[in-house]
Parts: sequence; C-alpha cells; structure tokens
Amino acid sequence: MPDAPVQFTAVLPIKSWTHAKSRLHEDPIVRHAFARALLKDTLAAVLDAGIVVRTVVVTPDAGVAEYARFVGAEVVADRTRARGDALNDAVARGADWARKRFPRRPIAVLPGDLPALTGPDLSGVLRSAADHDLAFCPDAAGHGTTLVVARTPGLLRTAYGPDSARRHRELGAVEMADVPAGVRRDIDVLGDLAGAREIGLGRNTSQVLDDFGAELNTFVQQTG
Repeated sequence: MPDAPVQFTAVLPIKSWTHAKSRLHEDPIVRHAFARALLKDTLAAVLDAGIVVRTVVVTPDAGVAEYARFVGAEVVADRTRARGDALNDAVARGADWARKRFPRRPIAVLPGDLPALTGPDLSGVLRSAADHDLAFCPDAAGHGTTLVVARTPGLLRTAYGPDSARRHRELGAVEMADVPAGVRRDIDVLGDLAGAREIGLGRNTSQVLDDFGAELNTFVQQTG
C-alpha cells in the first residue's frame, strides 16, 4: 500500500500593513502598497503549493485578515505585537492552532515577503525538509531566515530576529541552503527587489513597481 502523501500546514506571521516594511521606503504609501503586494504574491505561491493543505495567517490587522480569508486561508488573531519577541510569539500562536487541530501534520513557517516564491518550488523544498525534525532555509544574505519546517507542530522552534540563521543552527535545525532562489529572497529594503526581479516577481509586486513609475524602477535596477 503506498504511503499517504505528505500534507503540510503553513503559518505566515504578518504585521499590520500600516507598520510593515519600515526600511523599504520613506513614503508610507509606498511601503503600504509593497507590503500588500508582497503578501498577496507570497500567499498565492503558498496556496498553489500542492503539498500545503492548510494555510494559516497570524495577524493583528483586520485588512490582512479579510484578504487572507478571501483567498482561502485561516486566520488567527495576533495580540502579541506589543511584546519584545513579537514575531516568534506570533509563530507560536500559529503553531498552537495547528497542534490542536493537526498534531501529526508537518508545519512550515514563512514570511509574507517572498515575491519570487512559486508553489512548485515551495512544494519541492517542503518534501525535502519533511524527513527532518526541524529544518530551516537561510535568507539570500545568509544571516537571516525565511522558511522554518518541523515534522510536527510540537517540534517547531523558531528564533527569528537578528542573526537568526545562526540561532536556528544552535537550535539544532538542519540548514537547507541548496534550494530555489525564490525561497530565500525576502524583501527588507528596496534594493532587494532587484534580486527578486532577476528570479521572477509575482504579478502584484511587479504591478506596484510599475505603478510607482520609472524612477522607482531605475533605483531598483541601479541597486541590483
């Protein structure tokens, strides 16, 4: 009898759109537009990953929650953002939601700013990670972390924050660096979009670049 297919729960901890991407641009209108577009493209990829059967967005933002439900994700209200370790606390809330409902299903945590991510690429990485109790993908710079994967919600541990790649190694997570570039290319500053565009931007992020005109496009090209 063939083995049952691996089925993942994906958790995305998402800030309020009005406070996200503070380093991306000085204009809050630009930051807000990119935060929305980045999340839309990331969610589209996650929902397109056949190995992911449940997607959970943890957020304090009503607009984020509304959009997540609209596209078919579950929503967990995040009331931890005022605390010092807000991101990891938000992940823990999502993991707790998964543990109560799907305690034996593997879990993946990823940010909402991976505009070059695709569903097939994500599925491939998750299949490779499924054999490990805990695994992670460093970001493109090698110091941060994008994806964290655990065999079950109960085994999940995260250490997002400064120098998180080193901290995940210290937790015993297996490093997965040989993965498609879109899995590692998160967006912190505007120049990061140059690398993402070389991989292939999602349509929402690409549209925002177009909407804000040639000057913004020129800046991204010059910093690439």
